[in-house]
Amino acid sequence: MTEDTIITEDEGRVRVVRLNRPEKANSLTPGMLESLARALEGAQEDDKVRVVVITGTGDNFTTGMDINALKEYPVEENPRISARMERLGAETSRLLLEGKPSVCAVNGRAMGMGVVYTLACDLRYAVDSATFRLPEIDASIIPAANCMTLLVKQVGLAVAKEIIFTGRSYSANEYLDMGLVSRLLPKEGFIGEAIRAAKELSRKNQDVLRFTKFCLNRVAFLTTFDDASKLEEGAFLSTFQKDKDAWMSALKGSRPR
Repeated sequence: MTEDTIITEDEGRVRVVRLNRPEKANSLTPGMLESLARALEGAQEDDKVRVVVITGTGDNFTTGMDINALKEYPVEENPRISARMERLGAETSRLLLEGKPSVCAVNGRAMGMGVVYTLACDLRYAVDSATFRLPEIDASIIPAANCMTLLVKQVGLAVAKEIIFTGRSYSANEYLDMGLVSRLLPKEGFIGEAIRAAKELSRKNQDVLRFTKFCLNRVAFLTTFDDASKLEEGAFLSTFQKDKDAWMSALKGSRPR
């Protein structure tokens, strides 16, 4: 599927979703976010797709929300359009977090939503020259679209505050040291290596992989050790049950937010 700024293609049972606005550093407009949401939803609904890879065209992953896109609308419409962009950002990051196994292939600069999509994916590969930045406070904007929730859960409150408050740019090595990316790769052959890793996931038992992802996410967002321990025990036992979907549905009433 091609929608100009969002391109999707299949590599076996892997769906590659590419942010394709290189002349604007793949910054996200409202229309682009809607197309991305459709692409990610389509991957969830397609039984042939087992793993999703998200990446960008050119030298940038994405520099986040395109605030300049607001200029296309009357000033009085800015609050409504801004809210729509935040909602779509939250929706797309949730699809990566809670949907089929996901791989983020950070091919260059990642800012704003670029960082959020990185945090939402299961495997995070970055080209070794990539940089990461959350510049919202410097633009007098509060980070949203699940940004603060994902960041605090993954690096703790103190580090999250430093990353958000300073708004400084971090190198790929710094993000690797903080555990925010899984692996750094050279630029040559980068996307091919990310797709290869995704294909490895696609060959695994999908029931087990899906339940394991669900449980790891739940464990990360549950507040007590006892709750997490009970979930892990139940998940293990569920692998010997036939009606796995019923078990999963029973837990989704308190899924991570």
